[in-house]
Amino acid sequence: MSSLLEIHVKNNQLGHGYLLVGDIEVSRRMALEAASALFGYAVAELKKHPDFYHQAFELFGIKESHELKGKSSLRPFIGEKKIFILEIFSFSIESANALLKIFEEPPEGTHFFIIVPSVGDMIPTLRSRLIVIDNSMSGKENKEDGSCGEFLRSLPGKRMEIINKIGKDKNKAVEFLNGLELEIFRRRRRGRHAASEAASASCGFGSCMDFLDEIRAAREFLFSRSPNVKMILEHIALTLPKV
Repeated sequence: MSSLLEIHVKNNQLGHGYLLVGDIEVSRRMALEAASALFGYAVAELKKHPDFYHQAFELFGIKESHELKGKSSLRPFIGEKKIFILEIFSFSIESANALLKIFEEPPEGTHFFIIVPSVGDMIPTLRSRLIVIDNSMSGKENKEDGSCGEFLRSLPGKRMEIINKIGKDKNKAVEFLNGLELEIFRRRRRGRHAASEAASASCGFGSCMDFLDEIRAAREFLFSRSPNVKMILEHIALTLPKV
């Protein structure tokens, strides 16, 4: 089953920052494969690319944050993209706040993959700036999300009930939009195996695919300062086609 990160890479829709949580080996492989696809380098050759940075930290402190800010602010040596993969086991409060400033205004063409064993030490405001990919054993990111499937099948009234459960929690709202995007891609993939293109169209696959940009725009609004979470989700509930 494709992850949201794999889908973003394949469709040239990569976000500025991803938080990969849980199994370190799985998260590392996902980040390296994404970098390999973007740069056109084999994974084993990535370290030779001048715009690729990969390092592990037991403690990511303020010094490391300042170094990252300096490196990420430089223009790429080749092409238009830079990739940073950071494996971090713990943060200092100062470094987390410094990282937050980087992700609030990320350099153009720069992509960050933050790999952590858990989100316990991460401040909520930093987490809210990143697209979370949960690779833990109990993670929901790669599982069928029942609430997202129900949301897509429902009329506006039922959809409002679903988003009311999210409330004003920005992290939950971002995770919900991630789930919607992933569910739409899953449905499109299942639709490819339908008896005909007409059968797929009758299920609304085309209209949902056209709406993915709207979901991504809503997620960007959620990443902004003090977003109106309820209004953003209500917009999605009222405009996303019923599937």
